[in-house]
Amino acid sequence: IRLDGVNDYLVISNQTAYNHGANFPYIGVGVVLRTKPASAVTILSWGFGAAGNLFFDLRYDPTAGTGSLGAWVWRFRDTLAPATITFTLDDGDAAGAPVGQYRFIEFTNSLFGSPTATLWSQYAQISNVVSGSGIAYNWNSAQNLFVGVGTTALNTIGTDFADATIAELRYSVKAAAGMSVLWA
Repeated sequence: IRLDGVNDYLVISNQTAYNHGANFPYIGVGVVLRTKPASAVTILSWGFGAAGNLFFDLRYDPTAGTGSLGAWVWRFRDTLAPATITFTLDDGDAAGAPVGQYRFIEFTNSLFGSPTATLWSQYAQISNVVSGSGIAYNWNSAQNLFVGVGTTALNTIGTDFADATIAELRYSVKAAAGMSVLWA
């Protein structure tokens, strides 16, 4: 999917089958930024804000990360804490990285492990962030998944459009007995 950074986005309508319940979701996205944004852009957004209406979002922020050189930022709403849990994966330099370079960003949470966010290039793992505790997720049946833009209210698009190519998008629910892939 080629997003122009001006007004392109994709909506995946929520379905009851997407509810992970007490299980642990896996989320992965393959993306190529076409230009380095001046401010944060949203790659994926399920819910909005940073509190009770957020399930998760993934953004590229050119001012985040070590040295403020750019990073991919996952945010998940933990309903038990209650808090928004953030995973920041450094990926930027003064020369313009990661523009034009394939990245695969994934979030996993095993039944016996800690939530983990991982950033991959086409060659190898770039960085990995592990949270010290589990997350109780904030799934809401009324919210849709938006690709390429964030939302400012229930299913209302924002203005943080991504100039990017989305090569793949994966979402699955991991249960004790195995994995049930919903889409890839």
